[in-house]
Amino acid sequence: MKNLGWTLAAFLLSCGTALAGGGHGEAGEKLGNGDLLYLLLFWIAIVQGCVAVGAVATFAGARWVLPVRKHVLSVYPMLFVLAAGFVFLCLQMDIYPWTAHEGKWLNKRFFFARNLLCLLASATLAWALAREANRGGKHRVTFAVLYLFSFVATQTLVAFDWVMSLEYPWYSTLFGGFFFMEALLSGFAVSGIFWYFLSRRTPREEFESMKSQRRDMAALTFGLSVFWAYLMFSQVIVIWYGNLPEETTFFLARLRVSPLREMLYSLLGFLFLIPFVTLISRKMKETPSVVLFASVTILTGLLVERVVYLAPLLHLHGPILVPAFLGCAGLFALLVANRDRLLPGGEAVSEAGH
Repeated sequence: MKNLGWTLAAFLLSCGTALAGGGHGEAGEKLGNGDLLYLLLFWIAIVQGCVAVGAVATFAGARWVLPVRKHVLSVYPMLFVLAAGFVFLCLQMDIYPWTAHEGKWLNKRFFFARNLLCLLASATLAWALAREANRGGKHRVTFAVLYLFSFVATQTLVAFDWVMSLEYPWYSTLFGGFFFMEALLSGFAVSGIFWYFLSRRTPREEFESMKSQRRDMAALTFGLSVFWAYLMFSQVIVIWYGNLPEETTFFLARLRVSPLREMLYSLLGFLFLIPFVTLISRKMKETPSVVLFASVTILTGLLVERVVYLAPLLHLHGPILVPAFLGCAGLFALLVANRDRLLPGGEAVSEAGH
């Protein structure tokens, strides 16, 4: 545990240096606010979504999560890293047009306070949930419910404050729900990847006994993908039917420029069509490699979507963004690999959940 602590401390220090803009690329560029916002948008969805999967399963008393419960809950320390990243983002808030004409809701101090409070509350509740759920504590359902409330609040603020206010006065009342549902979908997608690696190191007979559990998880991924399509249709049809300038500017700015236009259209394939076709049959839901393919496709769609959101508004530096992204991925993998140290012990149940 001591070695893990030193490793995490080194990782946090390197992440803090990168977030502060200390790293330079080949062209001498620093990690800018556009790059940082991109990293935060992607990883806050992934990490909060993973913990939300554990929270939903804990609240429902679901057994399909047991083999990967430590996997999804062990990433909670990264929420504190993301909260620190948000602080660095707020050091220079000139990327938001409303900072020139602040109001009651959109003003720097209130923006910083409400978002940081939600991020820290979510991280703290994730830590409490992970420890309580792992040992089967009597308060695990309470922490699960509280975390889900913080999850919804945080993702809603991410949608409204971090993304939508970049194009103020454009607005969408569905944007908040779209974001927290999408984060939950990404959590299930990551769970599918965990199930695949579990299949590689678990004896065949034991893994086959988990068939119903992994089928349930894949079915939830399938259902959330369909729900994503429903929310996207609901959002687009209202904007198209209303045809109001303050609502249509978001899509017009992306449909008029290539390759953003093609990337926007590709989201339908990444986040709905491919998962729908791939996971529609019962047998495919029970096949780890198929679920892995669908999961990677969904996460790819999430990556592309974040580019679609930010590229028309902020400059993204590829040579800087890619190493920073890989560093976050390394931290995520490190936490999962050390899940037994982060969450020692646990309920006396087998990984098959029997």
